[in-house]
Amino acid sequence: QEYFICQGSSHQPTLQLHRIPMFTQRSLHLRSVGILSRPEGKFVMAQLRLSESRLPAKMEAELCVLRSNKWELLRNLQIKYEAHELSDLIHWRTDRVIPFENYLCWLSYFSGGTLFCDVSEKKPKISYHRLPIHDRCRGADLHRLRDMNCSLCTTDSGSKLMFVSVAPEDHEIVGPMLPGTDFVVTCHTLRTQDMVWEETFVITSHEIWGSNASLSYNALMFPLVSVAKSNELYFLLPEKGERAIDKVSAIGVDTITMHTEIHQYIKGEEDLGGEDDDMVRQKSHLLHPFIPSEFPKFFWPHQLRCVEDYQDELTKSSNQDSVGCCCV
Repeated sequence: QEYFICQGSSHQPTLQLHRIPMFTQRSLHLRSVGILSRPEGKFVMAQLRLSESRLPAKMEAELCVLRSNKWELLRNLQIKYEAHELSDLIHWRTDRVIPFENYLCWLSYFSGGTLFCDVSEKKPKISYHRLPIHDRCRGADLHRLRDMNCSLCTTDSGSKLMFVSVAPEDHEIVGPMLPGTDFVVTCHTLRTQDMVWEETFVITSHEIWGSNASLSYNALMFPLVSVAKSNELYFLLPEKGERAIDKVSAIGVDTITMHTEIHQYIKGEEDLGGEDDDMVRQKSHLLHPFIPSEFPKFFWPHQLRCVEDYQDELTKSSNQDSVGCCCV
């Protein structure tokens, strides 16, 4: 297996593809590997693994770190955590890794917490902090579905870390809600001075739907906070189709103005037979959250042109390469 990193900057608009050197002491599992961008095009790449300490009832970490194109294996790193949180670490399963300031944050929905590691330090410090999750049941099914109704996101151009969750009143994680029930969306912001989660706002399904009451029988899924603005939330809303293919809408909510936008993502049966046929068949049953990302500013105006503005020009020459726009 070989891995590559794609780099670019405002000073060098052409993307550069670099091969990452092999790490012979261990195989890299992509779900537990994180990348933190550093100034001047540098980066730190790391994989974290937990193990039981030689001391009784103690957990510690092992970190594989790539700096300056060289791998280091750091063993027996101490983890700062409370005694009652030990079981969280014993049952740890990494779901994703999020870069935040100087930290790489290993997230586990199964344990309901995050491991913060300052990878800028020569000997990184690691601390564990629980997520503001009320139902901490560790059933296998709950772990598998947890990311459908909550997520950890960086926002305000990376200066904030927020946790957003959707809680249906009938406590069902997926599928239509029971008649007469609603859902509540709650956002917490991490107070970095003392690493405490502070409730930022709570909005109800009534506030979100307004006049679109016909959509309110399903809870919103896969919540995300905008990378740029912490008051903008995004969700996916699946609706059962007449046959096998579901319809899916992307929902945008401004929590200040309470303006809601609805955009079609998958039209259901209408999409079959087209160029996105495979995507529609898979995504209608196996939805995944969108990847939160800020559109690379260095692309514009060096390399991209909007299709709508240049559509006439493109049709004049059949030999010209196609041009696409990316909306994230």
